[in-house]
Amino acid sequence: WSDDGSPERGFQYIYLTEEDHARISTSVIAHKMQLDNGEIRWVIDSVVGKEDGLGVENIHGSAAIASAYSRAYEETFTLTFVTGRTVGIGAYLARLGIRCIQRTDQPIILTGFSALNKLLGREVYSSHMQLGGPKIMATNGVVHLTVSDDLEGVS
Repeated sequence: WSDDGSPERGFQYIYLTEEDHARISTSVIAHKMQLDNGEIRWVIDSVVGKEDGLGVENIHGSAAIASAYSRAYEETFTLTFVTGRTVGIGAYLARLGIRCIQRTDQPIILTGFSALNKLLGREVYSSHMQLGGPKIMATNGVVHLTVSDDLEGVS
């Protein structure tokens, strides 16, 4: 952590213990760092996909979707209607479009709260709604209209 008392301030780096690095070293590119107390940490520089090319293919597909949506933004009206949990590229599209409608019981998130908690090493978040619920997304301007159900959203 940048400040142990304030996890919301972020972290300096993500690292693996020596045991974890030995177990998954083929899936990461990391450099070794030794702390003053002698502890060895492997600071992660990059993550390598387990299946060759799979990560690149996913990113390529997501980029194609975002590119098409961005072009549509210039040519016509674009709308994202979040009727279920929207994760990853769907969350980006919600931001890229001209208008976004979000059901009040569904989040727009890049990644899940449990994954973030694991990454942060402590329980900071307790739900997806804390990360991307309407109280967050409508307030920050990503969402232009919140609705209680699908019927209200299409009316």
